[in-house]
Amino acid sequence: MRSKLVPLILLALAAFAQPGFAAEAPERPAPQGGVLSLLPPPQVTEHSITLGGRKLDYQAKAGTLSLLSGKGEVTAEIFYVAYTQQSSASAKDRPVTFVFNGGPGAASAYLHLGAI
Repeated sequence: MRSKLVPLILLALAAFAQPGFAAEAPERPAPQGGVLSLLPPPQVTEHSITLGGRKLDYQAKAGTLSLLSGKGEVTAEIFYVAYTQQSSASAKDRPVTFVFNGGPGAASAYLHLGAI
């Protein structure tokens, strides 16, 4: 009997003890410039990779594109990462590839690792 009672008592204590330790986080005021002001500025980095004995220099840029309302006001920001080859070749002769994230269930990490 005692062996069955001890787990029940421990379970009851655990259930009732949790709310006593939980503290509510203080509510933070909204940022002065709105939620979009919390986004970091665009970042640009320079890289190079050797593929098949050929060195490719490229630039990686992470930033956001603004979505505007009919009145020209910024209503949202869409995040992007752009990889641009830095070469002396004419830009008009280079192919362009667009890869889009599918949203929930299609993380961007898989696009960077597999598609690009």
